[in-house]
Amino acid sequence: MGAGNREDSVGTDVDWSQEFDRFHDHDKNGNSKEAVKVNRRTLWDVAKHDLGNILAFLVPIIILHNLAWILKPYLMDVEDQRGPWEFVWYHVVLAFGEDRKLLGVVGTFSATFSCFVLGNIFFAFLDYYQWPRFLYKYKIQTSNNSMPDQKKIIKLIKGVTVNLVISFVLMELSWPTYAQRSDPDPYSVPTIWGLLGHLFAAVLGHDVMFYHVHRFLHHRLIYKHIHKGHHEWTAPIAAATYYSHPLEHILAGSVPTSAGFMFTVPQIPVMWIWYTWLTWMGMHDHSGYHFPIMYSNEFHDFHHLRFHTCFGFLTFWDWLYGTDQDFEGSDVSKRHIRLQTLKSARELFPDEKKED
Repeated sequence: MGAGNREDSVGTDVDWSQEFDRFHDHDKNGNSKEAVKVNRRTLWDVAKHDLGNILAFLVPIIILHNLAWILKPYLMDVEDQRGPWEFVWYHVVLAFGEDRKLLGVVGTFSATFSCFVLGNIFFAFLDYYQWPRFLYKYKIQTSNNSMPDQKKIIKLIKGVTVNLVISFVLMELSWPTYAQRSDPDPYSVPTIWGLLGHLFAAVLGHDVMFYHVHRFLHHRLIYKHIHKGHHEWTAPIAAATYYSHPLEHILAGSVPTSAGFMFTVPQIPVMWIWYTWLTWMGMHDHSGYHFPIMYSNEFHDFHHLRFHTCFGFLTFWDWLYGTDQDFEGSDVSKRHIRLQTLKSARELFPDEKKED
């Protein structure tokens, strides 16, 4: 949500625990009465949107899988009966050893942490130096260009560090249960359909858990004690993905991301793929840049701007409970599309000029 911070423009005496009351004439879900009158999406509209986003994640994996099989004769011995991904993972295991705990805990954490660091380096250049310049036009909240002060950044780094340590500890604690239920072969990889099944279950599990836990954390009796910290960044930078109260990091971060795997118990390489991808998605959601081809993060950006709406990872639960109505009634909703052009969403749907 851009490298600015709208909090600086708001009086410090505001009680953010009453964010639902910031907007007059709202219904019980926090939606304005005007928003309730808009033509809402149908279930078919929601299904097309959410399934489209899931497929957009899975289709590249299918393409890479088929490309790997096309290249296999040129990269592997003709007599080698293994699939290309078995071949790749075999060499990963050879490099790091057959210790399943090392691969499952240290390996998964290292893969996701590397993604987090590299992703934040990219967004830091874009935020602080506006480089590459041609990407800066995809910024969502263009009015928030001021950089957060050093104290705020230091506070963020401390909070993120604590939560990363918590993530590693949770991986350590959950390993014995996973080790007992999972495939004991460190070289094991799923079929392409098995991989897609694991990832689909992970997406659904995450979406169900995240919406309900996230909305629970917005309850006026809980918000100011736990979730308020994350919303200090009304226009956050990518690193704010992991900036939250430790309890929130566990309830809304670690538990939902692992919910689907509690049922499917995938092989270790699947965890590398899922957690790395989800880390990138989280950074993109909080980056404040709506890039072409990638899924639209206008929905979550609007949540940070308004607080009382758009709680989900996908949009189904918000549609079902009616917590997306303010978003649907806003001009921003027009920009909530997957860009298939080099033009920015703001160029395609510019702000309406207000009459004097």
